[in-house]
Amino acid sequence: MNRIFHDDRDKFVIVYLDDILIFSRTVEKHVAHLDKVLSLLPQHKFKIKAEKCEFGRTRILYLGHEIFAEGLKPDDVKVASIRDWRKPEFVLADDVTRSLVEAYCEDQSMSEIIRRLEAKDKVTSLEFELVNGLLFLGKAGNKHLCVPNKESLRSLFLGESRDAPGHFGFKKTAANLLQRFWWPTMMRDAKLYVETCQVCQRDKPRTQAPLGLLKPLPIPKSLSMDFMDTLVTSKSGMRYIYVIVGRFSKYARLVAMPETAKTEYVIKLFKENWVRDFGLPKSTISDRDVLFTSELEVRSCRTRKAAADDIWKPSRGKWTGRENEPRCSTLVKALH
Repeated sequence: MNRIFHDDRDKFVIVYLDDILIFSRTVEKHVAHLDKVLSLLPQHKFKIKAEKCEFGRTRILYLGHEIFAEGLKPDDVKVASIRDWRKPEFVLADDVTRSLVEAYCEDQSMSEIIRRLEAKDKVTSLEFELVNGLLFLGKAGNKHLCVPNKESLRSLFLGESRDAPGHFGFKKTAANLLQRFWWPTMMRDAKLYVETCQVCQRDKPRTQAPLGLLKPLPIPKSLSMDFMDTLVTSKSGMRYIYVIVGRFSKYARLVAMPETAKTEYVIKLFKENWVRDFGLPKSTISDRDVLFTSELEVRSCRTRKAAADDIWKPSRGKWTGRENEPRCSTLVKALH
């Protein structure tokens, strides 16, 4: 059949096995189309049974559909079983339904909504509907089952919306929930449920590249050091502040010192408060304080391979002085 009507198929004739449908916009064209089809069939040794033919119809049943000028629709006979499906009656037979009804009584907000619905409150009736004991948000065609505040029930519906379809992420889980359910904290609970899913954390493939090796920051190359007098001695005997400043980053460490301190003590403070955290610098710059110019300090600089000659150039220690100014001002305000 497709070979016979190859040139005219879908233009004014449709063929499915031995069913032939001819359609036209006007009566005159329809007569011409009929004449062409009816003349082609005998040429290929096909016969027509008049009892099975229908002519000049504006509506016709074809392959289970009713076709007419405005469009098509399923044959009523084909959809009768679905159309006449008996509406199920509410029977407390399953545990989930029974648990929902019982949990409504324990949920204060939803039990109040049910009470208002039973009292025929018009405002509440615009948003909610009670169907055979189950509370729904919305009306026919767009109803969402209201889930009471019971962890086992909410986890059950969260799992049905996420785990059963395939352990989706938050967005798909939220979309599935919004189509069927409602409770006040639904989005927050869904996000927490997705984030704490052990199956996903264990088995979900990672799309990010593996993290590389840790690259520690380089040790500050040059430091500037100075002492600042607070003019006040604390109960523990501390009066001076040992200021250590990274010349590039301007990061500073402030260390309390007693009124009297020897070079050994300063070296100990430097190791404990800087070297332990950041490593040894390449050079240290300071003024000509006796604690910095002592032979012991010079030897210490050479031992740690710092540039000892910088110690003798106080003009380079201006950064520490600048760092001390705002800190000194802050301390004075705090003390007074």
